[in-house]
Amino acid sequence: MPITGFCDARRLTLRQRLELFVPVCQAIQHTHQKGIIHRDIKPSNVLVAMIDDRPVPKVIDFGVAKATGPTLTDLTVMTGTGAIVGTPDYMSPEQASFDAVDVDTRSDVYALGVLLYELLTGSTPMDRKSLGHTAVLEVLRIVRELEAPRPSAKLSTLNTLVNVAASRNIDPAGLSRLFRGELDWVLLKSLEKDRDRRYDSAHGFASDIQRYLADKVVEARPPSTGYRLQKFVRRHKGQVMAASLVLLVLLAGIAGTTWGLIAAKTQERLAAARRQEAEQSAAGEKTANELTQRRLVQIEKGNDILAAIFDDLDIQKAQQDRNPLEALLARRLVAASVEMEGEIIGDPLRVADLQSRLGQSLLSLGHPGSAIPLFAKARATRTNPLDADHPDTLICMANLGVA
Repeated sequence: MPITGFCDARRLTLRQRLELFVPVCQAIQHTHQKGIIHRDIKPSNVLVAMIDDRPVPKVIDFGVAKATGPTLTDLTVMTGTGAIVGTPDYMSPEQASFDAVDVDTRSDVYALGVLLYELLTGSTPMDRKSLGHTAVLEVLRIVRELEAPRPSAKLSTLNTLVNVAASRNIDPAGLSRLFRGELDWVLLKSLEKDRDRRYDSAHGFASDIQRYLADKVVEARPPSTGYRLQKFVRRHKGQVMAASLVLLVLLAGIAGTTWGLIAAKTQERLAAARRQEAEQSAAGEKTANELTQRRLVQIEKGNDILAAIFDDLDIQKAQQDRNPLEALLARRLVAASVEMEGEIIGDPLRVADLQSRLGQSLLSLGHPGSAIPLFAKARATRTNPLDADHPDTLICMANLGVA
């Protein structure tokens, strides 16, 4: 009988199922040592017979996988040049392409993980019914990209949880508790999309199961925060790039305002020194106070302009409204540049520096037309007090040329 049907018919417990699964891993390890990759491990190819009152699993079908019907879930898909090898329910991500030549023994480790997932939870990681009504290319994309849900979470969504628990000789609550922790970790490690993070062999997979059965510490561990962040960046590359641009502009603004605050404090100290030198001259004190207050007002205005770029910026709402984040940022950057005309936020060279930074952000967002006036103004401002060959002037000319 197929191993899943055998276990359900005899209501084997999770421990008994794991014990029966270990020799399946050992059988696959043996084939790998002989230079063979099975590529189509699934319940119908892992049969169990009773020999001397003991269940003995047998791995079969080491020939060429072939198409025996039109569906993609229960049957093997045709092999051959330009065709898919394996059964999508149990197929590893690296197999999920036409002419998948970069397949090694870890592909069988993934299929073993799917088989054990079904053996323990009564369901494969992917929804079999929905796959049956999905186009081939979309099925392959799902196999390559969709992460397997945690087995404990998968159980909580099953309508057949009561029956699944009964066939494992346990109550539903107890079944869910058994998965939380190490069993979740072991199964998810075998089902990693990145094969370098899977068990490196069927023997390693079996050894971790044996450690679990012996109440020893398993090798599988939850993925680190850094790894989860890396996967998030891969899945949302566009949004992350847009957010990075926002962050760069924000950091530039913070750096600029910090510099302005330091300059203001310096001017305040100089004003105090002048007041002392002028022996508390009323006129000198009034002039120094006015200069300091004007500078502080200018800095505050600059902060308000920069803060307006990010005020009420809701990335998720922009996506829901199908409003491109890049276009929204560009409009706000242009509006900020208009408010920076003249000496509204202080020293003209400082204004030119901020104009140049805003122009670079607009250029990065794909709006060179809006960046050109900013680069031109910054260049004109810097050319007067600075030499034509000064690095700041040359940078403005280079930016203008790129735009």
